Amino acid sequence: MTISNSSNKNNDIIDNTISTLSIVDVKETPRLNYNNNVLLNRRPKNNDAIDATSNDIMKKQLTILDTQSTKPSSLVNFNQVQQNTNVKIPIAPSQPLSYLPKTELSMLPGNSYPCRQINPIGIQPINHQPLFYNPSHVWKNENDDQQRFDIIGGLPCEIIDLIIQKLNIKDKFKTLDVSNVWRHKISACSNVGWSKLELRECDVDKSKLGMILQQIGFHVTSLGVCYFQEPGYYDTVFDEMSNHPLEKLEEFIVECSDFQNIPRFINTISHVAKTLKVLEIKAPWVGNDRYAIPLKTILTICPCLKTLRYRNFAITLGCHPTEEEQHIIPSNMTSCLTTLDIEIKYITTVYLEQLLAVSPHLTHLNLILMEWEADIVDRIHHQCKNLQQFCFNLTPYNESYDKDSVLSTGGSGIRDVSIKMTYPNQFVSFLTNHSTTIRTLDLSFSMDDDFEDQIIELQDEWRMLRDVCHLSELRSFTVTMNNILCEILVIPLLQKAPHIHTLRFCDTLLPMTQTLQMTPELRMTLVHLQHLKKLAFSGNLSNHQEIQQLFRMLANKTRKDSTLEEIEFSCILNGELRMNGVLELLGDIPSLSSILLSNINYFPVQEMIRLCEKLHHHPSIRSIRLCRIDCIDDTMLDRLAAIKGLERLTLEYMSNITRYGLNTAFKGSLVKIITKKCKHI
Repeated sequence: MTISNSSNKNNDIIDNTISTLSIVDVKETPRLNYNNNVLLNRRPKNNDAIDATSNDIMKKQLTILDTQSTKPSSLVNFNQVQQNTNVKIPIAPSQPLSYLPKTELSMLPGNSYPCRQINPIGIQPINHQPLFYNPSHVWKNENDDQQRFDIIGGLPCEIIDLIIQKLNIKDKFKTLDVSNVWRHKISACSNVGWSKLELRECDVDKSKLGMILQQIGFHVTSLGVCYFQEPGYYDTVFDEMSNHPLEKLEEFIVECSDFQNIPRFINTISHVAKTLKVLEIKAPWVGNDRYAIPLKTILTICPCLKTLRYRNFAITLGCHPTEEEQHIIPSNMTSCLTTLDIEIKYITTVYLEQLLAVSPHLTHLNLILMEWEADIVDRIHHQCKNLQQFCFNLTPYNESYDKDSVLSTGGSGIRDVSIKMTYPNQFVSFLTNHSTTIRTLDLSFSMDDDFEDQIIELQDEWRMLRDVCHLSELRSFTVTMNNILCEILVIPLLQKAPHIHTLRFCDTLLPMTQTLQMTPELRMTLVHLQHLKKLAFSGNLSNHQEIQQLFRMLANKTRKDSTLEEIEFSCILNGELRMNGVLELLGDIPSLSSILLSNINYFPVQEMIRLCEKLHHHPSIRSIRLCRIDCIDDTMLDRLAAIKGLERLTLEYMSNITRYGLNTAFKGSLVKIITKKCKHI
């Protein structure tokens, strides 16, 4: 992004198109920050102003707004305006007009709106002194809303289009419902504004909902219909999609808590089937088998469908083929599916085989079942020859599982495995019978208080797992473990797979009575991983001296030898990190670029201060994400923002930061602050 000075020394002219504009409401002088063609700016102060100068806009009519009276003060014919004319748009910081068009912009800092004269040929200069915006002003009735949105609707389509992109879904509905001007203007907006639309928990009446879909239907490529309070709203959407098909729709997502009208849904899908590539249906715990979506019909009527996700733990598939003939999949049918994600109560092996048989291009398969047949994994491997990613998330409380069964697998080409089971013979039989190297492995599972005894009883089987030859090329490894499992499986496996770059110790599933101890052997194993880039701890920790020693050894590596780029600590509930400078040592790791600290009890304030001081001149740090950390207040936020090199700061569920703190946070290289569910923001 290039920046040049205009004739006005107070202006910064951005010469290229803005790809992203993010504005946060603050109270002091705004500031522009630039990084990789992204403009991230805090929302202007109540009495600041923004000029929008563009050859495109100058050829259109533009209303000069008085933001307090909400009445247009003048109209200018830009066909008569000289090229050096500047157009002033006073903007209320908390109104949709804060979002400017993707054109050349200039920011005018100061304590008041600048009064620029508009001097078109043949028109007397306009002595327009805009009034300060009063943040306490409230739109008290529908007529005020009508007037407000009609004024906005008189703006050029470029501005309207950008406003639409930035509004949340409720504001979009309100805007389109209130103003007739907007209803006409919306048809002239570009495809970008409405390419993706999500309708969620909306209280708009059904007739207006249908009107909205009519107005924007020809733009939408992705539509989400999520959790309407009344089932009738789904029928309205489905009817409108049937009567006025969305000709460009490629992605359709339906989430509901009362999904029962299956025939109407199938009829809707048939009207958008020619372009549909992604279909996602989420109706957890709804109905019974009678409300199961007939996947055969979906695959039959959607020839271009590549991704199918179906979630409903209340239904089964394939149990009643005589009663539900529509669920039987013919063998002569072929689909284009590449990704299949099924989360249901139960699926028969026969039905799954039929589904896989008509999906020869399937590369990603995710099955989450509450009940299953013992040979289901064997069938998958025999049929899915092109499979690259497989997730089989079996729940350990399943009573129908036969723990003594051996799952002999075929020669499929799985490269990415995420699997959760309880007994080691499942893993061994699964991993030893295919030919492709496994790059990602997830061995996370729940442990009860008796699991330690089970590990001791089955330690020979766990040792078999570490000898699986295909695991020597692991790149990403996630494991739930206690100290015994660490000794007999994890350490030998890490020593065998030196190319691991992502390692997660996921111990949130351990009982509260158990903790992960950083033994000297595990510490040395981690230090000697020469390609480790990401290290994550989630769960209770103990033996903080060894953890401190681990990070001290990582910090002692030279910049050339250090590879660790990301550190994560989350759900540390036993407070062990508060002792002996564990967090402070993060600032000494020379290659570290990203830090995540989430949900840590007894977070040490002084150690956070020392961490900020060490990171102040850190050569690599770029991103910090903090979640549910009580010690983060405006003062601490100011320390974080002062870190040189920091570009992205994410704050989630923070109760002690304010808008004033955000105001002072834009310093140095910081270009983006993301807040999520912060109490006072």
